[in-house]
Amino acid sequence: MTEWFGEKTAQVEPATFSAFGIAITSRYGKAHEMAEMLTFARLAAVKDFAHYVKEIYYDSKATLCTFELQSSVKDCDPVARQLHLLAKESISQFQWFDVVDHGPEPYEED
Repeated sequence: MTEWFGEKTAQVEPATFSAFGIAITSRYGKAHEMAEMLTFARLAAVKDFAHYVKEIYYDSKATLCTFELQSSVKDCDPVARQLHLLAKESISQFQWFDVVDHGPEPYEED
């Protein structure tokens, strides 16, 4: 029997893929992290902001999601503000321009 909820047990493989033109990676392939990042990517695509996001990386060990944005996106500009709002809707804990912020309550694993 596989232990799906161990600290380093991959629940989703591959742990890196692309959605809406955004590279998405979960360090340990955790399903809830992938779900959060996919939700963010979908929201960004619906709002036509996905092209500003190069990569989303969830560091499973630190329980912290980071974003690599296009160089044209600067902290507090209108694009950054919109993307930040989308992150707050979808990502439980993330770093946004050197500040750790929080969105919805994280999914509780068994």
